[in-house]
Amino acid sequence: MVNVFNRRRHFSTVKEPARFGPLIQAPVNQFAMLTDYVDPGERAVACPNQDVVYGLGAIGLDVSPVVYQVVDLRTDSFVQLGKMYNNTTPGFYMLVGPSWKGEVPKGITRFRSPTNTGLVGPRIFMDDTAEDRKAIQQVLRGVLMYPLAEYDGRMKTKDWAALPKVAAPPQGAQALAVLAAARNDPKLKQAMTEGAKEADEQLVRPLFQFRNFAQPLPHSWGTISNESAFGTDYYTAYRGGKGQYPGQLTERDQVLLPGS
Repeated sequence: MVNVFNRRRHFSTVKEPARFGPLIQAPVNQFAMLTDYVDPGERAVACPNQDVVYGLGAIGLDVSPVVYQVVDLRTDSFVQLGKMYNNTTPGFYMLVGPSWKGEVPKGITRFRSPTNTGLVGPRIFMDDTAEDRKAIQQVLRGVLMYPLAEYDGRMKTKDWAALPKVAAPPQGAQALAVLAAARNDPKLKQAMTEGAKEADEQLVRPLFQFRNFAQPLPHSWGTISNESAFGTDYYTAYRGGKGQYPGQLTERDQVLLPGS
């Protein structure tokens, strides 16, 4: 939740889609697309997929509904689009906030978000071959998100390879700044150390004990029911991000965990 809020706050200062060091950035209610696999040097996403081309953007549905062209959303999402779910056809899809009461333009399928703030991460599968790397570029140009006011009923395109480049601060700069402050302030260092130890002992370690979260199955196996749709279960989301495989949506497959 804090992560999503902070990303929206950063994107609210962005003027146009651009490359941002090894990453991408875009104004709120737009996203930017890469044109190849994720750069191994990026540190914003802990475990990105290795066979897709990513996009990223933040939505502010209290500002405006947004229109998507040909997108595929996954992982704790309120919309399921794409062939992996229900053979969604290419076209226009609109996301609106929880209290939006406007008229849906003809030719758009509407989805309502339970919150006004969120993140969007379109992903396009790509084989690691020169042929597919070339072929996918035309597909990427048709993957867009923009405010409803810009919708005119026609498919738009954008050459993501031509994005301007913006200098980015060293990755992890904020964390490094906090550590530097702690080195110069013994009281701050002690408070941070004690807080980290307490959180690890009382919150983190219990999360890695299967008996605290897994539903028991025969023969010392277990499973989890919320899969990657964590909702407001931030403890389970943290456990998944720190190291335990969180699973996939139940309509696609089921993850089994060995007992401990």
